[in-house]
Amino acid sequence: MEEFFIKASYYCSLSEHCVKKVKEKLVQWETPKEFVQPIIDKLIEEDYINEERFARAFVKDKFRFSHWGRVKIQTHLKALNISSDIIKKELDEINEQEYAEILDEIVEKKRKTIKKGTDYEIRAKLLRHALSRGFEYDIIATKLNI
Repeated sequence: MEEFFIKASYYCSLSEHCVKKVKEKLVQWETPKEFVQPIIDKLIEEDYINEERFARAFVKDKFRFSHWGRVKIQTHLKALNISSDIIKKELDEINEQEYAEILDEIVEKKRKTIKKGTDYEIRAKLLRHALSRGFEYDIIATKLNI
């Protein structure tokens, strides 16, 4: 068990990981099933795994670097079994002004790629693009005057 713990602790020390990803890694390394949960518990106890810290880093990275909206970030965190309370707390940390600026940037960048179409068609394409990036409909609609 100790060798798997050392391997997992090294993996966790390289970057933030959630419980689900570490469990998947342990299974991939063919860790005996009876060792998986004790290893996870020990990693949490020794603060190698901290889901709140992971969620904070995930939100920050996906928002700032990938320009994802709250909906897409929330969906991915839920898929990683992060608790709703942690997700809500970390999403609330996103600066509203910065959020609006990123949405503006995404919309303007997409607008430049649209060659032709009616005003309605252009706004529909911009709306679909912003929705696919995970931004909320009401915020996009306000931005596009829909």
